[in-house]
This record gives sequence, structure tokens and C-alpha cells, in this order.
Amino acid sequence: MTTTNISKWEKVVEKADYVRKSLQMIVAIGIVVLLVLKLLYHLKVGLFGGILDPLLEQKTLEIVGECLAFSAAIDLAYMLLTPGPDEAIEPLILGLASAILFSISKIDSADTTLALEIGLYVLVLALLFIMRSLFIEDKNGNSQWEALIKKLTR
Repeated sequence: MTTTNISKWEKVVEKADYVRKSLQMIVAIGIVVLLVLKLLYHLKVGLFGGILDPLLEQKTLEIVGECLAFSAAIDLAYMLLTPGPDEAIEPLILGLASAILFSISKIDSADTTLALEIGLYVLVLALLFIMRSLFIEDKNGNSQWEALIKKLTR
């Protein structure tokens, strides 16, 4: 690719990043609005004549899990525009956090299968955080893994 094409692509990625952040802000605001409406619903404040009741009767963690799933989908779409695998870790973390919240929201009584499922999710989530901290470069272009290797080879 020529320098002109690269700079055009960088502009596309920059605009896509702006759209991604804007959409994720909308999702975050949506979470807050839904949780406030749910609180008012539980306080028996009549809202919208019962139109929102099916939504507000959902478990809180289900609502937050769905919003995290939307956020992960936005991140995955953005990842398709960026070079390198470093953008893939964040949506995986969000998606896994969403799955954990969905699983926790299903708990009604002691269920060892569900507990094992959640435990495995949490283990994989911890591994993703370790991978991100060790292998993904920060804004200065350094990774903790490279810093560790430099310290060990001195």
C-alpha cells in the first residue's frame, strides 16, 4: 500500500473508533437508564402504563449482561478494521463477562453444574487479563512481557 492509502485507512479506523466509542457510550447510558427504571419499577412507581413491565421484570444481571454483549459486538466489529490481534482481547473479555453475568442470573438454588461453568468462565477471564497485561502493548509500544525479558537478560 502506498502512503496515501495508509493515511486514508488510518482516517477510516479513526472514524470507526469514534463511532465505536459513541455507541459504547450509548450502551453505558442505556444500562444506567434501564437500572433506574428498574429501581422505580420495584418501588412501585407506575411507568408508561405497564408497557415496559416485561423488560423491567428481567433480572438485573440479565439486563447488564445483554448490554455487555452489545458492547462486545461493537468491539468485535471495530476489531475487523484494525491490524493485529491486540484488539481481539477486549471483546473477548466483555463477551465472557457477559456470559458470566447471564450464568449468575440463572442461579436460583445450589447447582454444581452451573457453579462449575461459572468457575471455568472466571478462570478463562483471569487468563485473558493475564494475556492482555503480558502481551498487548501499551500506548508507548511496550508490553510487560518485553519488560520482563529485558530485566531477565541484563
